[in-house]
This record gives sequence, C-alpha cells and structure tokens, in this order.
Amino acid sequence: MKKTLATVLTASALTLGLSACGQSQEEKEAAACEAIDELRTTLADVGSTLNAQSTVDEWRDARFEVRKAIEKAEDRIEEADEASWDEVDDAWDRFEDAVENVDGNSTPEEARASLVDDFAQLQAARDRAASGFSC
Repeated sequence: MKKTLATVLTASALTLGLSACGQSQEEKEAAACEAIDELRTTLADVGSTLNAQSTVDEWRDARFEVRKAIEKAEDRIEEADEASWDEVDDAWDRFEDAVENVDGNSTPEEARASLVDDFAQLQAARDRAASGFSC
C-alpha cells in the first residue's frame, strides 16, 4: 500500500510540476490577477468588519481569514512576478507579527491603534502588486 501511495503521490507531483512549467506568461498573469482579486475581496471584507470596537480576538480571527487568502494566492502571484509577491509577503509578515504581539488585554482602541497601519500596508502592497499586472 505504501509503495502504491508513494507512486501515486510522485506521479501527481510530477504532473503538477510539468503543467506549471508549461504555462505561458499570459496564463501565469491571468492566474495571478485572479489571486490578486480574491485577496482584494478578502481584505475588503475583513477590513469592513474591523472597527474601533474590534477586540483583539476579532483582529486575530481576521488574521486567520487573511492568512487563508494569502496562502491561496502566494504560488499564483509569485510564479507570475516574484518581486510583486515579495512586497505582499513582507507586509503580511508585519501584519501577522503585529497581531501576534498585541497584548490580549488591550482595549479595542489600543488594538486598533497598534494594528490598523499594518493592515493598511498589506492592502497597499496588494494594490501595488495588482498594478504590476494587466488585470
């Protein structure tokens, strides 16, 4: 059973790798544009739920939603233009670190004050990444 599973996994990985190699730059950019749009939607949705009364736990929940979108977008954007992804990734790392480091006993106002700029920087990095493609 292990040998069969290993064979199937190896064949699947090889197929995925070969199909990615065969993509044209236009196909890579189209996939990146789709990923950038999905990330924009997630950031907008999350941003609309965060306000001056948002608790630290709500910011942490928001981080989880953004992480899912980031993980989904990463390969597609990076494959089309690594430099565009690097800025988004750096902004994501700063936002994630800020959320992790905010004191759980912070008031909503304190949490917002320490996190809103990093969230805005993540949105701006996504916008700059989008401008690098003909979406």
